[in-house]
Amino acid sequence: MALVVTIIVLLILAGISIATLTGNNGIINQANRAKENTRGGQVKEYVDLAAMENRMAAYSDGTKKSRSQVIQELQEKGDLKPDEVKELEETNVIKVGDIEVDFSVLGSIGGTLVDMYNQAIEDGCTNADGLCTNENHLHIGDYVDYQNPTTGEYTVNVDVLGIDYAQTYKVSQNQLNWRVMGIDEETRGIKLIAGSPMKKSNTAGNGTDEYVPYLVMYGAASYVNSEQELTNIGNLYTTSLGKGRSVTQKDIDELTGVTTPELIQKYNLDPIMGGKNYGESYSFEGHWTPEMWLAKNQKNITTYASGGGNTPSGETISGTVNGYIYSVNGEYEEGAPYVTMTNTRAYDMLFDNTEAYEGKNYWLASLGVFAYDDTAIFGPGLAGSAGGVARTGTSDMFLSYGDENEHAAAVRPVVALNSNVSKDDVPKIKDKTEESWNYGGPSEES
Repeated sequence: MALVVTIIVLLILAGISIATLTGNNGIINQANRAKENTRGGQVKEYVDLAAMENRMAAYSDGTKKSRSQVIQELQEKGDLKPDEVKELEETNVIKVGDIEVDFSVLGSIGGTLVDMYNQAIEDGCTNADGLCTNENHLHIGDYVDYQNPTTGEYTVNVDVLGIDYAQTYKVSQNQLNWRVMGIDEETRGIKLIAGSPMKKSNTAGNGTDEYVPYLVMYGAASYVNSEQELTNIGNLYTTSLGKGRSVTQKDIDELTGVTTPELIQKYNLDPIMGGKNYGESYSFEGHWTPEMWLAKNQKNITTYASGGGNTPSGETISGTVNGYIYSVNGEYEEGAPYVTMTNTRAYDMLFDNTEAYEGKNYWLASLGVFAYDDTAIFGPGLAGSAGGVARTGTSDMFLSYGDENEHAAAVRPVVALNSNVSKDDVPKIKDKTEESWNYGGPSEES
């Protein structure tokens, strides 16, 4: 009997011990709850710190963290579990242990511009007609409120682009509108293009205002230095949210769909006009590259083009054609191939209100070389229209036998935003009405 009583007492004590360990208020559950509360405190502290740093970044030109970036960092640290990350796709407030954490201080759900852009693609919405009303969509051609810097200027110095006067651009005189161009390859954030070109700030040059406000380039120097100079001007629009640069040929090609060598060769107009196609080789004796021409200071040499009796004593030059030109949504010449763009907003963003015969092209910070049977032709890129037909490609600034040309065209900046920029940082806005490009620049015919 004593043994039975002992066993019963031991069982009672064991039950009490087990309840103490595993009950709702048991030691184990209390320890787990304390662990979860500690994790919740860490999450809340991380979120609050990120929100405070974002507020400071707005005043110190620092880099802000998006809501999705903070969530990703917390998941990688092991402070957020997969089911909590999933929950945050639909709500801002979650409980970690007994700690309530509000993620709304970091921005809206699905709030990066990239999220919005990808959502529109997933939903099959291009907004080509401009009628989309989904506030969570972002499309090519949409306007956004990217805040221009208010100060900053850049001067292209004398002779850098072959011109004997300086050319200055000031941000204060160029408070531009911005439109979505797609995803930037480098930053993986949204890429913006200025709705209208920049205006030059000074009127220097040849005693007239003929070339204001366009950037004027001449000859070999324009090929050697234009890419960097255009980039420097575009860099005026760099902020903590993204980096400014110039629009390039690749930017244009991504929207027109001419993105492979095969497509370039298919639509290239140079062979139609008697030239070599993209990827073909060239070699000429007694000719010059732009670098050779500048190095030997041959700017005033008698050339074939001037009708003089002497020919330049150049060297053998050779290379591969990497320049090209193509037209969009219309034949440049009867029977010539052309690219078709069905997204009218994208087409208008690139080519609306441009016309070479009225002096309304814009430069591309891309270099190219195309060739005919007797010469290679070097230049930066141009985009615009000619005779009402949109076109883009390499310009003819320097001919390898020693001829140089002068052109004036607009500067059109691009800003590559950081991938974490939210719709709170750069909100989508209604379409703007752009200023006419008719600045009175020189026509192509002149």
